[in-house]
Amino acid sequence: MIASEPEMMAFVRKLLSVGLGHLTASVMKTRIRALSGTEEMDQFIKSLEQFSAFGGDDLSELYEALDKKLDIADKGCSNAAMAIQRNRPEGAVCENSAHLYALEVLGDKQKRAKFASIFNELKKHQGFPSLDDPDYIRALTDKLFRAQLDPGELEYVVYLFSCAPPYISELVDTILGATTPRRSDEWNILMSVAAERDDPAIFDAVLNGCLKLKHVDRALDQLQGALGPREAQAYFRSLAGKAREMNRAKKQPGFGLFGGKK
Repeated sequence: MIASEPEMMAFVRKLLSVGLGHLTASVMKTRIRALSGTEEMDQFIKSLEQFSAFGGDDLSELYEALDKKLDIADKGCSNAAMAIQRNRPEGAVCENSAHLYALEVLGDKQKRAKFASIFNELKKHQGFPSLDDPDYIRALTDKLFRAQLDPGELEYVVYLFSCAPPYISELVDTILGATTPRRSDEWNILMSVAAERDDPAIFDAVLNGCLKLKHVDRALDQLQGALGPREAQAYFRSLAGKAREMNRAKKQPGFGLFGGKK
């Protein structure tokens, strides 16, 4: 009865015609559970966009159910994600499509110019960034890093990611990996924000990132020398001291017997 889009819509119209409109949302949820592939999802969303017989609560539940069907690793889901974000009722939390939409924003020249305000809305209403998926986090960070952010925009991203440990860790690792004597702007901005906020999440991300570098002591010296602002220098000097201490402890015989690294 609801194996296809036309059959579902015909059944929904039949329910409405006999005064059973309160059952239509359940019918459409059943159809959502049966959807397979992005093509069927796109077709369902088109039907839903054209259908206005539901109240806000029912629509929210439908869009949230659709959102849970999205595979964030599937690039073919981008159209469905954009449609969900465009049409979701106020109050509907559609986490998967919000994260996919964030990637699309960075690839659109017009939206890219106002990405911070868009990301703020996604954070405020849909919990962005929160998906703990390493591939997604890497893709988002890479897009941001390639977007040639100005200092204010990068500061904003550091603030935004500081509330999500996997995201700030990936951003820090990316900045550390890109920092050279000739390219240290991002590093200086990161440390300036860290010194200003004194946020444990940023401190831990930088500390762990530094400990993953080759030749830790030499790398710490180079990173210290690349810093300009006094506050950033003082902040990193303290952090680097802890990193050196932990790096030395890691090399000591017996370290790691109770959960540490050997």
